[in-house]
Amino acid sequence: MICEEHSLSVITPTKLPQKIMFRSDIDNVVKQSNSYEDFLKNMKSYGYKIKVRKYLYFKKQGNKNFTNTQVLGMGYTEDNIRSKIYGIAVENYNYAPYLNYAVKTSQRKSLK
Repeated sequence: MICEEHSLSVITPTKLPQKIMFRSDIDNVVKQSNSYEDFLKNMKSYGYKIKVRKYLYFKKQGNKNFTNTQVLGMGYTEDNIRSKIYGIAVENYNYAPYLNYAVKTSQRKSLK
């Protein structure tokens, strides 16, 4: 608003950051899925390529690299995605709704 009042250019984001897009797509597909296999099939229909190794990786069509789901937050690890699909409460992470992703807890106490 300040830039507009002073006739300065205003930069508007044209697309969502990739992590937020991945999280929202995963959340939507989890709601539609009845099983983990169904989840993987639905993610492919959303245009994702999937690698299942030690961790779960997704790559949206047009992107160069695969993204490890653990960088999306602890709520998006393979185990926690399975838990969400089957309706099991996920207690292994702190969720910050104002940040729209899971926050890793501090290891300060355990280090002391």
